[in-house]
Order: sequence, then C-alpha cells, then structure tokens
Amino acid sequence: MTSDVIFLETDPTFQLPLDVLNELRNQNRIGFDTVISSQEAEIINVRSQAPDNADDTIFGGNHRNDARKSRQAFARTFATTARMCMTKATNMQMKKWLADPGHRRNLNNIRYNLQSGCRFCLANGNDQIYTSKYDQFYPHFRIEEKLSWVPVGQRADLGSMMLIFRNNFTAVVEIQTTAHATSRANDRPGMFESRIHVRCTYRKIKPGTDLDNMLSMKRLCGRPLQDTGNPLNNIDAAMRNLGIRDL
Repeated sequence: MTSDVIFLETDPTFQLPLDVLNELRNQNRIGFDTVISSQEAEIINVRSQAPDNADDTIFGGNHRNDARKSRQAFARTFATTARMCMTKATNMQMKKWLADPGHRRNLNNIRYNLQSGCRFCLANGNDQIYTSKYDQFYPHFRIEEKLSWVPVGQRADLGSMMLIFRNNFTAVVEIQTTAHATSRANDRPGMFESRIHVRCTYRKIKPGTDLDNMLSMKRLCGRPLQDTGNPLNNIDAAMRNLGIRDL
C-alpha cells in the first residue's frame, strides 16, 4: 500500500519503531488479542541450481573444492530462496519463480502454515515494493561475507526483521526471518546446511493516546499528530528526541 511506512532492521532509525511497539504493548494497544493473522513459511536446506541428474546438495559444481566459489553459488541461491519464503509467508504472487527449474525445486520445498487468524496478503500487484526492500537484507556479497567470518562447521546467523506500519499507524505487519547457514566444506566440499523461517504477523493497533515514541515516528514520517498537549508535537522537540540536530 502506498501509505505504508517500512522500516528495516538495517535502518539507522530502526530502534524507534521497536520503541513504538514496546510503548504500544505497555498501553495494551497491541498484544495477542490484536493479532489478525499469523502465518509462516520455512525451508530446510536450500538446494543448488544443479541439473536434475546432479547432486543438488552441492554448490559450486566443478568448483566445489574452491571455498570462495561455492560460497558465491550458495549465497546467490540462498538470497533468492529467502525472498521466496518471504513472498510465501505474506501470500504474494510468485509466478515469476516457476520458470527456473532450480528455483522451482526450492519453491516446492517451502512449507506454508497459517498459525492463527485468517490468510493475509501483504500486497496485490505491488509486491515489488516489499520484495525490493526485503532484498536489502540479502545481497549475495553480504551472505558470502557472513559465511567467511565463521569457521567451517559453525553456524552463520542470517536473520532479519522488517516492520510495516499501515493505515495511518492503525496496523502493523511484522516480518521476522530466522535464518542460518553452515558450511560442511571439511567433510563435504560445496555442501551447506541451512534453514530459512519467515513469520508474518499482522496486528491492528487499538485506538488510544499517542505517547512520545509514536509522536516522534509520526513526525518523522510527516503524519498528522494528535492534539494531546504533549511537547513532542513541537517539531524541534521531536527531532531532539530522535537525536537529529538539523534536517
């Protein structure tokens, strides 16, 4: 939706929406009773782009013994599969993935589960707005880098979080990704154990009096504020609360 405000865990201001959620919880404006939908998608062990007659647990093909090249091959497939899991967990369109046999292999291994509430679709027709944001978590070079930081046989954490406030801050979508990968190069060159789990939770925000953090976020996003007499309705005070001296 064009009115959505999207925050990524990698944003410098991401602490602010987290503070907003805590503030809303303390006000009892969000909680278990405000969950409209909770759904998830998961894949265990991402498969490679190997031909159908080859071992699809191995990345890098004939270069499997080259740790850098096998990491590159894994990272590119992992990034695409993470996006597929996010798309599946949010019930958005995925027709474009079906053309590639390798991607279809991973797509068929993704398991969707509606945990509670009703099926929720994040977007109809404008999915690129959200997938392009999500892709910022998983450029292949960042995945390669994280894998190179940990010793072979140890797990690299690849989790992420995305928050979407919509309908003029009367609802929030939380997209939480738990993901990891482990290189098995010592005993199986080119093999990576991995897991991607994406949970999408859609909550309504109950009406109530906006406090400091919500007022700061609305001001930051250029949205109208409640007239509560709170000094944070003043633009200078709101910016100081965010640690911003000048715009």
